[in-house]
Order: sequence, then C-alpha cells, then structure tokens
Amino acid sequence: MSKKRIFTWLTLAAAVLCLGAFSYAGAVKVGDTEKYKVDTWKSLLDVVSGAKAASGEVTIALSDDATTFVASNDASLDISEDKNITLDLGGKTLIMSGDTPRFEGHAVVISNDAGTLKITNGSMDVRSADAIHNYSDGKLTISGDVSIKVKSGDYFASGDKGGITINDGAKFYFENSADADKFVTDYLAVSHQKFGEGKNNWYTVETVNPKQEVGNATELKTVLENGYYTEVTLSDSYDKSAPLGDTVVAGNTKDLDLNSQELTVSGKITVPASTELTVYGGTVSKDGSVIFNVSGTLNLVGGKYYCTSGDYVSGDGEVKISEGTEFYFNDDAKKDEFIAKYLAVGVTLEAMDEGWYIVKALTPQDDTPKPVDPKVDEETRKELSKKGVVPVTANVFQSADSAVKAMKKGDFKASDLDTTEDGTVFVKPAVAAKAIGVNSPDKIVPFSVIYTEKHPDVKAGSTILVSFPVWGYQLGAVTASGDKLINDKPSAVKLYKLLGTAKAERVTYVGSLSDVVDKKFTIQNDNVSGDVPTKITPMGKYLVTISIKDKGDFDLDGDEDGAIVDPLFTNTSEDPASGGSSVGCNAGFAALALLGLAFVPTRRKK
Repeated sequence: MSKKRIFTWLTLAAAVLCLGAFSYAGAVKVGDTEKYKVDTWKSLLDVVSGAKAASGEVTIALSDDATTFVASNDASLDISEDKNITLDLGGKTLIMSGDTPRFEGHAVVISNDAGTLKITNGSMDVRSADAIHNYSDGKLTISGDVSIKVKSGDYFASGDKGGITINDGAKFYFENSADADKFVTDYLAVSHQKFGEGKNNWYTVETVNPKQEVGNATELKTVLENGYYTEVTLSDSYDKSAPLGDTVVAGNTKDLDLNSQELTVSGKITVPASTELTVYGGTVSKDGSVIFNVSGTLNLVGGKYYCTSGDYVSGDGEVKISEGTEFYFNDDAKKDEFIAKYLAVGVTLEAMDEGWYIVKALTPQDDTPKPVDPKVDEETRKELSKKGVVPVTANVFQSADSAVKAMKKGDFKASDLDTTEDGTVFVKPAVAAKAIGVNSPDKIVPFSVIYTEKHPDVKAGSTILVSFPVWGYQLGAVTASGDKLINDKPSAVKLYKLLGTAKAERVTYVGSLSDVVDKKFTIQNDNVSGDVPTKITPMGKYLVTISIKDKGDFDLDGDEDGAIVDPLFTNTSEDPASGGSSVGCNAGFAALALLGLAFVPTRRKK
C-alpha cells in the first residue's frame, strides 16, 4: 500500500473520531454525557434534530461567551417524537426577534409525538408571536429559575394546555392584569398556583395552600373570595372587632371552621349557585338583617347565630341545618317563618332561655322508605326511554302474605317480613343482615317491599325505574367528633337487593340519572330539580332511584310481564361487607340520638 493511500485512510479515521466527539458544527459534547454546549442557533437546532430517544435526556447549555443568544433565520426549535431535551439557558437571554421564521408562527415547538422539553436557568424575550407552542401530547416544564417575556402576552397556543408544568418562581411578563388573570385560569389554577405581582409588570408563580388560617375579617374575606382555598379556619386569636363586610364565596366547595371564635358580620355572605359553603361551630352575630344570601348550598353544623332582625337567610338556595345549632329570635312571627322556610316537617326550634332556640328533631312515627313518583325531567326521560327504561310509581304491599305470594322467586316466608304501623310490609333487618353476612341488624335500613302494576309504557322485558325518599343517615352519612361529616359521598352508599333469605346483591351506584339502567341506582336531592348531590348530610332528604328489568335477575315476580317486585335495603354498619354508621326501620331515631348524629332536614325556600 502506498504512503499516499495510507495517509488518506488515516485522514478519514481521524475525521470519523472527530465526528464522534464533536457531532455538530458549533456544538461541543461534554465528556461521555448527553450534554452539549452550543454557540449558534443553527447548532442548537442540529443537536435537537440529531437527538435519539435511545440516548435518554439530552442537556443543551448555551455557550459562555455572550449575555444574549439570538435566534437566527434558520427555523424554530421542534421537539418531536420521543425526544427528551433540557435547554439550560446558562443565565443568558434567548432573544426571539420579530423577523425570525417560525414553524406555525411559534418560536419553540413541541410536536404531538410525546416530545419533552424542560427550560431552565435564564430568560426568553419573544418580540412577536408565541413563546412556546405545546401540543396536547407533548410535555413542557418551565423551571422556577426562568423568566419569559412575550410582547403579545400569549405564551402558548390557544387550547394546547396538556402536559404543561410551571414551577414556583417562574416569572412571566404581562402588559395588563387581564392577560395575567387569563393565564392563571388556563395554566395554573388546577395545581393551586397563582401569580404574585412584582415590579414592572412581572408576575411570579406561587403555590397556594388550599387550607388557610385567618386572624381578621380582611384576611377572611380574601380567602373566602378566592376559589383556590377550600378550608378556612379562624385562628385562636381571631380579631372580631372589625366585622366582615359583603363577601361572595368562590369555589365549588368551601369549609369555614369558626374554631369556637365569634365572627361579627356587617354585610351579607353570598353563596353563589355553583358553590357549597359549610360553616362549623363558633358564633356568628350581626346587628341588622340577613347574614347569608344563598343561591347555592349552605350547611350550618352546630354553633350559635345572632341576628337582631331575625332574618338569617335570603335567596332560593338549599339550606341544611344540623341538630344542635342555635338561633336567637325576639319575635315569634320571625321564628315561625324561619321554621316554615328552612326546617322540614318533624323538625322544630326548642326554646332555651332569653330568646335563644335550639334546632331539634321530633321523633317520627315511621321512617321506612316508601315509593314516590320518580323525579325525571323531560330530557332525561327521553334518554332513559332510548335505553328501555320507564319511570313508574310503585305500590306497597299491605300484608306479608300478599308480598310472599308475589315473590315467586326466592325462599321468603311471611315470618321473614314485618309491617309498619300503617301496614306497609318490609323485610326484617335480621333477615337482610344474615343475607350479606353482617352481625349488625340494627344497622340495616329496609325499604318497603314494592310492586308495580302493568303500565301502558312498560312492555315485557322493559326496565322499570322507581324512587324512594330517604334521610341521609339511612344512607350511612354521620357526623363524627368535631361536627365533621364522614361517609358523606353518594358513591359510598351500600344499597342491596334481597334475592332470598340467604342471598343479596349490592346495587351499583352511578353518578347520573340518565345512566340508571338495570341493577344501577343513583342518589338525588329531594327537591324540585332532583339533581345529584356531591355530599350527603345525615338529616338531609334524598331520593334513592333504582332501575330493575322485568324478568331480570332483580325481579322476583317470576314470569309476570311488565311488572316487578322488589325488596331493597341499605347496610350502614362498619362490618367488612359494608361501612358507615346509622340505623334501620322505626328504631332509627333512637339509635340516631345515641350515636350523636346531628343533621336536620331542611327544605328549599319557597
């Protein structure tokens, strides 16, 4: 081999080695790591373009010889496929000038092929268009040590909110507060983050603790009117000297724990239609009229309320008041009006002393759930009809013998059943408890055994929807120490269909009335709308709505066409097969008192 040929091969080998160490013009690979220092926009694009998924994370650090790094006229940065890139700005400012060509008009792009980009340690100055365009399947992280200024104020493409993480400390520039507020709503609210306004129109990302303790009315108003906060507590040293003025509660649900303190009020606490406010303990006082203006839901759990006019609540929302909550009245007419508007039948105010009254529940004669007309609006009725479901008003049996005769499937005897004072038939709690293997028959709440007659809209094999009014405690909702609710989720209700003396099947809960098909049930508020509640209170009134298919597994009448027979019950014990705590049948309120269950049913203001 000639010397000339040998020299040529050596030259090629050296070139290959150089390419291995310095893969891109203007880019230096640091050691054996997947880290590059780049000194031109072109070299940055080249490194990103050449990055392979198999190589793992690629870190790109800008060169040390300039305070700014200007994007040239090559192209935008495109993080595509499964690439995982960290762009370390190295304390520099990356300038995206107005004449820089952009992919779809955006300065930095993450494609929808699950690309990942993290920007750290520096700033970006985008003088037109958007700073980052993040596709819904891509992932973008803005580190807390990054500042970004976009002249337009539009940081991300409209609607592309998936996969964006913004860490505490990151700074964004906005020329007006409206753009900043929109940014918070679009990109920060879900993770309980917000902006703290800095100098010269810069805003810093801050994480908000949803649980707050406040020491005065100013702090309380701020927290109540901010949807980020979900739990508010008055401090042990709460200053009651300055009263709380007009306040509009924000957020879906908010708990206000007065912590045995006194809250003085000068304005109205407004609960909007989409909000549920629960107030625990303490004392609320107002020299004037109307403490709460309610369009949504207000729960008052214990505590004392003093309002000189006697007009405590206005609005057409839902008001639920726990047993043991106290109110002051110096006018019998106002007291009677309050009872009529906000306390249900069987609940009253019992006189204490010097104008104070305490909410008390009277012992009812019979609280066995009996069927009522289902509350189904026309639109939902049409949806159910498409699924073969027909709402029907059921009937109750008046004798155990007639019920046993109708239940052709199962091994029931008349001795397995009992009757209320008005003759309504129900299954003995001990029979139901045995069927599901629990040892607490006093925790079983049997519903009246019902049947349906033939209906013009019900064909053989149709699914029949029926409803029962119940108290929340019959569904397992209770109050624990400190007046806090437990077992208060509708999905936690344990409803069973009794199929025989030794066999029962749990009914599946669904969160929408339109989904109540065969062997499914939901819980509705027992009000005009019949909407599905988010929380169950022990003495709130609800509807259990269930569907049973004619001749299906749950229908015990055998071959009878277009009708059903149905024994149901709830299990509210804490045995392994269930959970919760409550009572069944006519002994309900006696056990309720022993357990300290506190909620009293209320009615929607007329």
